[in-house]
Amino acid sequence: MSIEQSSIQGRMDTIKSIFQQVQGIEINNDNWPVVFEQLNATDPVFRSVAYEAAAMNTALADLANGSELQLWEHLATSTEAVPHLTQIHIGLGWALAQQQVDATPYLPHLNPIMRYRVLDGYGYYEAMFRRRKSIVSKQAPEFLNGTALSAYYQGLGRCMWYLTNGNADASISMLQSLDSEHHEDLWRGLGIAVTYVGCSNKAILADILTKAGKNKPQLLTGAAMAAVSRNTAGNVTADTECVIESWHEQSVNQIVAKYKPGNNTAESAYDKWILEIENTITEQLEAQM
Repeated sequence: MSIEQSSIQGRMDTIKSIFQQVQGIEINNDNWPVVFEQLNATDPVFRSVAYEAAAMNTALADLANGSELQLWEHLATSTEAVPHLTQIHIGLGWALAQQQVDATPYLPHLNPIMRYRVLDGYGYYEAMFRRRKSIVSKQAPEFLNGTALSAYYQGLGRCMWYLTNGNADASISMLQSLDSEHHEDLWRGLGIAVTYVGCSNKAILADILTKAGKNKPQLLTGAAMAAVSRNTAGNVTADTECVIESWHEQSVNQIVAKYKPGNNTAESAYDKWILEIENTITEQLEAQM
């Protein structure tokens, strides 16, 4: 294992440890102040992960008591949660995937710019814990289609960076083993993971960008999405800056200023946001040719 991969593995171990610690926290309607105190005591670099784990916990408790997401909604609408809404929606996806619940009935009640992150989380969980089904056998949940299916494969692509412990060649090989019709979504997910977890080896980053080929716009879109997420949570790292500077030749602040979504409440808000980023990046890449 290279020094760079060892560093990435260390950050992944930290993420896993935080997730496990939060899963041990009892969450109910009577102890929210204590819950938020414990979540906010987490290292700021991965505090959003703590909120993601708490979101999974609350959603699992809600699902055990019926279909209403009472505890999860309390978490998601709290002031403390605002910087971590992406991860809170992903955590809901984890819970729905674990219980193999159809996610689609829940989507209309969620913010349009966030709702498909639930399916990203669903896909991530499937890749992590049902790898033979989701990656080897290439079976996606039957209830998924359209944007929901696209977000699911984004989650699969995001998980591949973790499944391979940050090994670029292994991640790309795994990605390319799936049907080509899903490659755009998978590359976008890989871009999110590399940027969020971080990688400071510019040679590795250059190699990933080269191997993305025609899917460079999707890889760079994922990187931009992760930069926006970290910026919103106030936990941009030096490694995230390195990825953005290597791939976008801009700073995180510049990327956020350009691509951070507004308060679009239209049903197509998420699709429109992704498409706008990809189209802008495609135009920039074509201008460089």
